[in-house]
Amino acid sequence: MAVILANQQLTLLPRAHSFARDAHGQPVAPAATGPARGPYPGSALQGFNPEADWSLRLDPRMAPVEPADEVTDGTRTWVVVTRKYNAIAGYPDVDYIAVTATLNPPQVP
Repeated sequence: MAVILANQQLTLLPRAHSFARDAHGQPVAPAATGPARGPYPGSALQGFNPEADWSLRLDPRMAPVEPADEVTDGTRTWVVVTRKYNAIAGYPDVDYIAVTATLNPPQVP
């Protein structure tokens, strides 16, 4: 079993998860739905594909986390693709939210 330690401070930027409509009936892109959550200790690990393959570990205080939310370290921003809450009974200090994410905007080689 590997332990992934927090290596940076991450902030969650929650987004609206349904499109609103303007006065003409056109969809309007989601906006922030509330204040940012964080910064809290977390980690970001780059996978094989540096644009679409990131593994983030978030502090449970950031919950709830939904797909399309954004996470930032102040320099880079990721868009949440999937998330899973991991809790170990009796050991709340090691609980975390596992997130797969894509880098936004993608890096250009």
